[in-house]
Amino acid sequence: MNPYLWVMCNDSEEGKRLPSLVSLKEIEPTETTMEVVLIDRHGDSRLKELEDRAQELYCASENTLVLVEKLGQLVAICMGNFSLEQGDLHKRWKLVSRRLRRYRKCMVIPIGSLTMGLCRHRAVLFKPCSDLTVGWVEPS
Repeated sequence: MNPYLWVMCNDSEEGKRLPSLVSLKEIEPTETTMEVVLIDRHGDSRLKELEDRAQELYCASENTLVLVEKLGQLVAICMGNFSLEQGDLHKRWKLVSRRLRRYRKCMVIPIGSLTMGLCRHRAVLFKPCSDLTVGWVEPS
């Protein structure tokens, strides 16, 4: 782990808050194996496309169960079919992560740029898509 990042997270003064996004973006991806997955609704055009598609699904869904299933399918389309990838998923994820971090020249990865992901990445992507349905009450 990058010693500076460790200090930012654990020093008695600096450790009281999360490192800033600017600080995280300055860390060379070769200096750490950590990654930060970013949800940026304004700067991540692919995430915006997914949210727009989720909104369409929301408007077309008859009930909550159907909507949740369709949102799960949307995530699976974006990040691959989890059940088919279980064997070498972690190895493939490390390769994708390393390439993205090298390409972006930092450890911060926008969620929309992920073409595959582990369970945590799929959950992080599902969250902003499902947030569009908050407050939706199924008709009785």
